Amino acid sequence: MYLIPNTTNVIYVTWRERSVNTTGQYWLVLKNIATNVETTITINYASDTSLYPLRYNKFSIVIGNLNPGQYEYIAYQRNAGNTDYAGVVETGLAYVQTTEAAIYEGTETITYVQ
Repeated sequence: MYLIPNTTNVIYVTWRERSVNTTGQYWLVLKNIATNVETTITINYASDTSLYPLRYNKFSIVIGNLNPGQYEYIAYQRNAGNTDYAGVVETGLAYVQTTEAAIYEGTETITYVQ
């Protein structure tokens, strides 16, 4: 997962397939690998804009002012009306960068010699 601080990030995930309810929230906990500082982002189920929510989920999130670097993340399902989480729906790695990474597209020509 690639994220840019202080801007709207669109993420594609598969959290619904491990969810036990269809109402409530997700907690996305980002933990900086270098500093062990955790940041929690709350995402409502209803904000899923996927056309096929049983196959994948699409959320728009703002992560605030996080330091650039590598993060571990854990996404928890949170039951509606409850402060406890119902379970882990996904784990992984995230990279926070200050600008979008440029992708090099070569313009060199290849000359074949026989």
